[in-house]
Amino acid sequence: MTLSSSHKPEGAPLLVRLSDVHKSYRTPGFSRSRVFRGLSLQLPAGRNIAVLGGNGAGKSPLLRLISGIERPDSGSVYVNGRPSPPKGL
Repeated sequence: MTLSSSHKPEGAPLLVRLSDVHKSYRTPGFSRSRVFRGLSLQLPAGRNIAVLGGNGAGKSPLLRLISGIERPDSGSVYVNGRPSPPKGL
């Protein structure tokens, strides 16, 4: 997966911050499929961000974590400086 953005301008506020995020899903046979291991990234406010990657690269889980639809196994997700609230669907 590739995230594309211009560099964060000095003093620009962060829109999204992920810190040491781990995410996995249960697979048949009670094993786990790891999607993220220690993912940390910062996305500045006021920028257009592109998330690119092939099938299974983790684009959808990343967006579900940021939106609060899913929670990480460990680590933290902040949006506008606050923890991303869980949203049940």
